[in-house]
Amino acid sequence: MAAHPVLTLADDTAHLSAVAIWLGGLAVLVACVLPSPPEGCASVLTRWSRLAMLAVVVLVTTGTIQAWRELRSVHALFHHSYGQLVLVKVGLLALMLGLANVSRLQVQRYVSVQRYAGAPKAANAGGGTAVLDPPSTPDLVTRMRRGVLGEVAIGAVVLIATAALVTTNPNSSMAASPTGGSSVAGMPGMAGMGAMPAVVTGGTDL
Repeated sequence: MAAHPVLTLADDTAHLSAVAIWLGGLAVLVACVLPSPPEGCASVLTRWSRLAMLAVVVLVTTGTIQAWRELRSVHALFHHSYGQLVLVKVGLLALMLGLANVSRLQVQRYVSVQRYAGAPKAANAGGGTAVLDPPSTPDLVTRMRRGVLGEVAIGAVVLIATAALVTTNPNSSMAASPTGGSSVAGMPGMAGMGAMPAVVTGGTDL
């Protein structure tokens, strides 16, 4: 993609936008929504869950493209410092996605509880009303808050790993590659551009 700067810019923009939506949304949930869930919170969480899933799909897709753009070989992924940083970031994101899935299940449970609480009580055969108390929501809210806090904490570590990628020049990291095919300097369209592309695009892999 280095030979197509418009596509590179589009990929980077989509990646950063997905990061902003995901992490920014988590921050809003932690600071404004979950401490004291307002009326209608269930519908908000449902919409957020869908948006977060879309952001994750975009994040993984664009991040994979960016990682391949910089590394260009599986060997570089495991045998050079830049590739190893990418692996660390992938591992952190996998852990974050695991927590996100747990949070998604908690959201679904919370929505079900809220719908149950708002549903009319069914009358029994004797003409009375069956008293079925809905499950308590505070425990669900607490679990959701803890899960989101965990995602935010791991997201902060991911940003640190991203900063490390920004300061790691793939050119120097892979200059000693025995295959000679993983160096960014040998990629089409990169000759003579120096270290600046590594600073611009190297920090957003995955």
